[in-house]
Amino acid sequence: MDRQDAKDAKIWGWLPKMSFVLAALGLSLLLVVFVAPLASKAPDGLEKMQQDAGVPEGTSQWQHAPAPEYKLAPVKHEGLSTAIAGVTGTLIVFGAAWALGRAISRRKAADTPRSVP
Repeated sequence: MDRQDAKDAKIWGWLPKMSFVLAALGLSLLLVVFVAPLASKAPDGLEKMQQDAGVPEGTSQWQHAPAPEYKLAPVKHEGLSTAIAGVTGTLIVFGAAWALGRAISRRKAADTPRSVP
């Protein structure tokens, strides 16, 4: 493999990985937008345990969360509010995972000894 081939491989080698990551992100966003608003209104496991233990509703330490109950106060439509909160959360988690992955891969690359041609 000559230098140009190595350069081309480095430039285009990330494309299949990036396509997969973007497809997975797109699928996640589609699920959040179209499926999350249809989720059950029944309490989840933690809320159910809180009810069973007799803890009064509204005494949670998370009452000042940015999107409590996956809803945004300024948006009145419940399904749209849930979808927006879900998309926001998905993008935040994706961005954090992306940044962490980049930091780890750069650190690994810096720690890997390079051979001199």
